[in-house]
Amino acid sequence: MEPARAYADSNGLDLDETLRDEGRSAFRGRQRLDDAALGSFIAKVDRGDVPTGSYLLVESLDRLSREKVLVALRLFLTLLDRGIIIVTLGDGRLYSSDSVGERPFELMISIVIMMRAHEESSIKAKRVGAAWDRKRQLALTERKAMTRVCPAWLEKDADGYRLIAERATVVRRIFAMSIDGMGSRAIAIALNSEKVPVFGRGRYWHDSYVKKLLGNEATIGRFVPGAASRIAPAYQPVDDYFPAVVDERTFYRSLAATRARASSSVRHPAGKVRNLVSGIAFCSECGGGMHYMNKGRRGMTVLQCGSSRLKGGCSNSFKYDYNMLENGLVILCSEAFQDRSEKIPEADLGELMVQRDNLAERLSRLIELVETGELAGQQVPRRIADLEAQLKSADAVIKSKKQAAKLLESENSEKAFDDFFKFYRQMKQDETFVLRRNVAVALRTIIKRVVFDARGGMYFEMRDGPPRSMSQEGARL
Repeated sequence: MEPARAYADSNGLDLDETLRDEGRSAFRGRQRLDDAALGSFIAKVDRGDVPTGSYLLVESLDRLSREKVLVALRLFLTLLDRGIIIVTLGDGRLYSSDSVGERPFELMISIVIMMRAHEESSIKAKRVGAAWDRKRQLALTERKAMTRVCPAWLEKDADGYRLIAERATVVRRIFAMSIDGMGSRAIAIALNSEKVPVFGRGRYWHDSYVKKLLGNEATIGRFVPGAASRIAPAYQPVDDYFPAVVDERTFYRSLAATRARASSSVRHPAGKVRNLVSGIAFCSECGGGMHYMNKGRRGMTVLQCGSSRLKGGCSNSFKYDYNMLENGLVILCSEAFQDRSEKIPEADLGELMVQRDNLAERLSRLIELVETGELAGQQVPRRIADLEAQLKSADAVIKSKKQAAKLLESENSEKAFDDFFKFYRQMKQDETFVLRRNVAVALRTIIKRVVFDARGGMYFEMRDGPPRSMSQEGARL
């Protein structure tokens, strides 16, 4: 900033130092993004927030842009047309709409500088890209480490990477807790409560980190080059690049459990699941959610329309006995399991469906980048064909599993309900978070929503089969 301060002092200018770009790529156009200082400045110019005659101080024109000449020139002329004066501190040149108009050779000089800047950056990018291509090829064929940077539960050694034993134990435990029904926030709270050391410089575990860890394919040894960028699907993932900390079955079971929780809309205070129908219970009169109320030791636990309870205008003031509702749910689940005797058990296919969806998403992203012209190269058609083949194979496996499931479902239906009932009975004896959470998620694989009317009736919209109903006393209507 010293050259900028010196120029401002010698020319009687007030220097605004709030906008400055350090480490932004002018070759990739990242300096023009909204979160970059130059991008923010351009937006202010477009809105008219920057007065005409203001100065933009840059080290050289190549700091303004190293993109293709037409792109760089368009940015340069746009700023001049808006009354901005550009000063290059390196050579002391001043560019304005008037100066370029009076001395056209200045425009020619600027174009030559832009051409040279783009060519230099392009050559450098090609050299760096070629070096990384060689590294990726060695990683693919010989499993050689591309860099010392690796996931937090690993460390670099002479032969590649190795697990850090104590951290690997924590990672495996996180996956186990996820499979057992705990969400990322509950897992983070548990780790912090036990004062489990964090990975890195953080002071405590964050749910966002736990969520990223559970979705990181590096945990099963897979390296996805460029995974943080939009062009990640262009590069072939490398299996067995890292030592796996969990097996694939564990990884995909956790991913399937996470998606089931996300779609189940179970809402509860961290560490507690009091209301098994939270998020799927609605009032028939106003459509609002039902409110769970625990009246304490002497009073009973009830559900009541939230709007009616707060005098919000709903006429449904009926209070439903929550404990009777839970008992009635067992009856409904029994009938639902029996009705599923000829249906496909989609839950058993959860892990395969997650893998299939991941492949489809990667293929879609890759095709989108090709269609928009953002991605090209000899590897792209081969990568598309490879993903299409994997997707076709996954579809075939799922189809085969579904056909086999149809034959087995009728035999397993009675056992499924027995298991569910044992699980529910265990929950009533030991109402821990994990048990109640699992029952809540299981219910949502059977029941889509529950509607409560003003006469004490409860109506259940099932995921499979016709709707069902029940009275306040738990009897079928």
